[in-house]
Amino acid sequence: MRLLSFLTTSTTLSKIRRLVLNEELLIAELLETREKLEKHTKGSA
Repeated sequence: MRLLSFLTTSTTLSKIRRLVLNEELLIAELLETREKLEKHTKGSA
């Protein structure tokens, strides 16, 4: 029973870690896109 609990916890933590990493990548991409848009709008104004 302890093994099952350990495996469940380990799997859950792995999923949470993957979600956090995906969120960090998404934030980085959004910031990069925002910078590009700001440069583009300043350049055309």
